[in-house]
Amino acid sequence: MYICFNMKKTKPILDILNRLIENEDTKRILSDYSSGVEELVNFGTHILNWDLQEATGKDENLPIVLMFRNFLEQLDAISILIKEGSIDPAKIIVRSLLESYLGLEYILEKDTNNRALGFLVWHYINELKLYKKLKPGTEEHANFKSKLDKNGMQVPQIDKIDDHIKDVEYLLSLPIYSIALAEYKRIKGSGKSKKKNPNWFELFDGPENIENLANYLGKQTLYEAYYRSFSGTTHATNIIQGRVQLMEDKTPAIVQIRFVKDANLVVGAAFNITISMYFLMLQKRIPSHKADFKEWYVPEVSEYFKSITKYRKL
Repeated sequence: MYICFNMKKTKPILDILNRLIENEDTKRILSDYSSGVEELVNFGTHILNWDLQEATGKDENLPIVLMFRNFLEQLDAISILIKEGSIDPAKIIVRSLLESYLGLEYILEKDTNNRALGFLVWHYINELKLYKKLKPGTEEHANFKSKLDKNGMQVPQIDKIDDHIKDVEYLLSLPIYSIALAEYKRIKGSGKSKKKNPNWFELFDGPENIENLANYLGKQTLYEAYYRSFSGTTHATNIIQGRVQLMEDKTPAIVQIRFVKDANLVVGAAFNITISMYFLMLQKRIPSHKADFKEWYVPEVSEYFKSITKYRKL
């Protein structure tokens, strides 16, 4: 049943938020940026389709396919945000792109079966933790409810929660996951050495955090350029730089929301990470399509993204 709400339509304070991009040059540049990112996504759908057609194996393929699909979905979101002039939120997604790329490169680097199944076990265990928090009568639910009660919130209710728990427990009981499950339990440890929430890539003696993962893969430059430098936006600590400017009378003023500065930086970051991801997929998963990539990339795409440097003065 569809319920229609007659909500008030409050007009924003235009000096704070103006959703209309009035400058035609700015609108054109942002549209060009957005179209470029869309083209990246479009070709990525072909990579995903080729991979689905050629993939061999079973469960170990699932993290690879879904991680790449998630990458494309996030990249697509960047194209939408850029077109609408919402630049800073797009920086958060750039960090997610890099995490997906590093994670997928780590899985495909070596020991792919263990690393992929380790990711699935980590995911299933975290899913199980959540379901137990939502199931009335469990210790996890009681603790979760107590925390939410203090903030005047209620525990969400999920239909057939028992079935969800049984399904995940069944998956974790399958022999294919036994090695990865044992490794997860080893990493998590017990007593003083207990680690509450290990990262999935820590399994099988992997790096402890995302920075170490980038270092291990030799991607320190990408990490510094697009992960560390955008961390202030992600963690809401970079709330001053670029958001306050001096007026002609030297008084400070807060910059309006949807400020388009750094648009080319975000698009450049998305491009660099995406091309790295596509190279990875072509090399490790679908080498038979390298010629298809070259035919797409060389004539237009590479030149187009080189040209974004002329738009630096947005």
